[in-house]
Amino acid sequence: MITLLALASVAATMATGLALVCLVQRSPMSAPGAAVLAAGAAYPVGALVVATWMRALAAMGVEWSLPLALVPPGAAVVALAWMGRNELAVGVRAARTRVARRDAEGVARLAWFALLGWLALRFAFLQSEVLARPPLPWEAWLDTAARGAVWHAWRGIVPFVSPAEWDSGRYLAALPPGHSLPPLLDAYAALIAGRFDDTVIHAPWPMFLLSQVLLVYGAVRTSGAAAVPALASAALVGTLPLANAHAALGGTAALPLGTYLLTAVVFASRATSTRAPGDVAVTAAAIAGMLWSSRAGVLWLPLLLPIAAAVVVRPERVPRLSAGLVACAVIAASAAARLDPFARGASPLMPAPGLGVLAEHALLHGNWHLLAYAALALGVLAWRQWSAPTLAGLSGAIGVGFAVLSVLVTTSAGRTMIGATGIVGHASTAFAPLLALWVAQVSWAWVGAARPPEPVPPAPVVDPGAGDASNAQRPAAPPGDVVLPTPGLDASR
Repeated sequence: MITLLALASVAATMATGLALVCLVQRSPMSAPGAAVLAAGAAYPVGALVVATWMRALAAMGVEWSLPLALVPPGAAVVALAWMGRNELAVGVRAARTRVARRDAEGVARLAWFALLGWLALRFAFLQSEVLARPPLPWEAWLDTAARGAVWHAWRGIVPFVSPAEWDSGRYLAALPPGHSLPPLLDAYAALIAGRFDDTVIHAPWPMFLLSQVLLVYGAVRTSGAAAVPALASAALVGTLPLANAHAALGGTAALPLGTYLLTAVVFASRATSTRAPGDVAVTAAAIAGMLWSSRAGVLWLPLLLPIAAAVVVRPERVPRLSAGLVACAVIAASAAARLDPFARGASPLMPAPGLGVLAEHALLHGNWHLLAYAALALGVLAWRQWSAPTLAGLSGAIGVGFAVLSVLVTTSAGRTMIGATGIVGHASTAFAPLLALWVAQVSWAWVGAARPPEPVPPAPVVDPGAGDASNAQRPAAPPGDVVLPTPGLDASR
């Protein structure tokens, strides 16, 4: 029963976010990939809404309770029921029709259902793993679950401080306390479940990985790719090994940070072309989630600069501007690595891991090596595609991301914002989904450019002596007869 209630908390959060995303989105849900893209943004936005609601109640001095916890999903269900009669129902019917319709025959259709079944089975295994395993004695228990358990017991937010600041009126933090979004998600799941159970409190974490899969599918599908390549791109993100470990174990801030970063980049890229207020609103919510989910979220904000620059310049100037922003980011990263401005108060006994450790994790270990090799190969072979105006903003974000990653692993920023252990793994988990999206987009653009163009059918040959098209369509008159023009008869009929 406790497992079903934990899953109910996940469904309540998903419904809350889906209602809000559908309210702000004005684009037609019937477009290919639009409904899946909205579903991918639903859970991150819903987690942000319920955490904001709980924090607002605590700020007003109101104790948390189950009826109050059900207010956001209750309002969301009402909004979804109201929207179900128009655009939401149209989007669901359109997605169902595309799945049932036999646009792809033979091997392509078989590959579609095989990938879909594999992803569903993988997600079911991840969800069952996180619902059956207690938190491990690392960040998941020492910070996230510890604060969540105390907040759930007090029905409100109480302070956690370091040993140097501890007194009898506050709680002692075993680790430097991170931001409050992950513990609030644990406390919300415990409120719905009825008690703080160690084996189910991290039920939200696999949903962040599922959101990444849906976001990548929707982004690739809305860019014009077919359903099978879009699903293969989603499978690439859904099978990243270390990201799957973070989803199965739960409790760390790297996976939510990566989801919010991916959401911000995807919807910011859409906003540069659509100028839709809904895309801008989802982007702003994702930025707030980045800043609230992890202390390292502020360092990933520069990735949005190349995409935002596309709003103020012409499309043909976007590659040049993105290259300039990447060069500035590399120079700033080199200066930060030399000066180490984050070293204040950091212990000299814990040096940063360095680029050598990052290279080992990226190219040799079984975590990211295939993704790193694919990115290197596409950077060399498909430079015409990733430097085109349509992908220059995303490519610039990837370049700035590598600069930020180098700062995190060569300075004390990693151990001050992420922790003394797992710097490379946490930073790579946040950046890898976005890199996988770039690999997928560039791959399909490269394959499309290498494909021979379809033959153009020859234009119909018109005999000059046959007169106009209307006369050419009439049957020939017998010799000696006079053909009179028929009123209202033209070529359009």
